[in-house]
Amino acid sequence: MNPSPAEIRQQLAQCLQQARWQVDILAEDLLPGMLDQPAIIESLQQIATRGQHSRIRLLNRNTEIIARNGHRLIPLIQRLPSIIQARLSAPDRCVQPLWLILTDQQRLLLQKDENAPLHMAGEREATLWQERFNECWEHAQPDPWLRRISL
Repeated sequence: MNPSPAEIRQQLAQCLQQARWQVDILAEDLLPGMLDQPAIIESLQQIATRGQHSRIRLLNRNTEIIARNGHRLIPLIQRLPSIIQARLSAPDRCVQPLWLILTDQQRLLLQKDENAPLHMAGEREATLWQERFNECWEHAQPDPWLRRISL
């Protein structure tokens, strides 16, 4: 059974509330309707400002439309560019689920496609997905749509 958007937001919020230092997010875009919720933004901000070991990496396929239309996460990305990094994935180098979130290299929340149920896993499976994410990250390019432009 497909999870409702409310169920996804609830699981996402729980996952981020448990995160301490690191969050990696892979998605088509910035998951409008999910990552732009105030509670999610607050959790990400808390992680980002927790300390020198904080790191949030966003690996997206296309953020142009989101950047043009606005998204509540964009100001946080632009305010903390050394901690919250955004890149565009290379589609030919990276086989991806619909979206996934890895926290502290120990927890995984993913949805393989729109018709798939949410999948949660612990450290063992998260480690495998973390390796895939890292490989995709290495071949990705900085996201020009989300960087801060100084005038």
